[in-house]
Amino acid sequence: MNQTDIKSETLNLRISSNLKAALRKVAKLERRSLANILEVLIAERCEKLGIPIETGDALHND
Repeated sequence: MNQTDIKSETLNLRISSNLKAALRKVAKLERRSLANILEVLIAERCEKLGIPIETGDALHND
């Protein structure tokens, strides 16, 4: 994702307190917010699995 991507979706989830604590540690080490570290981890996993993530205008060109 880059600065031109518009964030308009909300994701609510429940996770264990241990996992949340680990995410906080990762986010702090990388100087990121929890939301941003989740985006980064998801994007990295999608890239590893070969799942493209459409960005920008590609999302709105139906």
